[in-house]
Amino acid sequence: MLNGRYAAVGMLGIVLSVITMNQGRAAHIFTMPSIPTSGSCILGDIMEEKKCTKCGEVKPSSCFSKDRKLRSGLMSRCKKCMSAYFKVWYATNKNSPEWVARKRLRGERRREHTLRKFGLTSATYDALLEKQKGVCAICKKPEEAERKGRVFNLAVDHNHRTGKIRGLLCCRCNRLLGRIENNPDWLAQALEYLEKERRR
Repeated sequence: MLNGRYAAVGMLGIVLSVITMNQGRAAHIFTMPSIPTSGSCILGDIMEEKKCTKCGEVKPSSCFSKDRKLRSGLMSRCKKCMSAYFKVWYATNKNSPEWVARKRLRGERRREHTLRKFGLTSATYDALLEKQKGVCAICKKPEEAERKGRVFNLAVDHNHRTGKIRGLLCCRCNRLLGRIENNPDWLAQALEYLEKERRR
């Protein structure tokens, strides 16, 4: 039974190799799976391997990122080598004017993409922000939440049923409003809890 499964896998590898060669693409290399041990592949799996041009190791295709520009469909360097390369590159170029400008442009495009989901543009968002004087529509305070030293923009609040824009909220008020909207009884329970505490 075991030999039969290996024979079937081997024939499948030959057929796939012939098909890829006939289509004018480079033939893929298929290796027969070994008998499973701790941490090995499941018996019957077909593994495609590729040699990394940086470290020189032959690794499974899962160790390489995809690249449609290349005939093989995989990058020439493995993920581990690419990760090490980008760490060195980023440490060297993170403060360069070109990289800073690129990050700023990427942030602007991400913001525009998010606003389009609400039917807004940067101009209409800025107009709404100016109308609210740059603060949250509920607590009347500026946004304080930040990540990696960058303060978040006020979130766009909208009616989930009609899609109508209601205003701009800070992260804290936006989360609280979402909880109340999804569970109206929660607000009454919270007020009751605070009232009991006040009477003690």
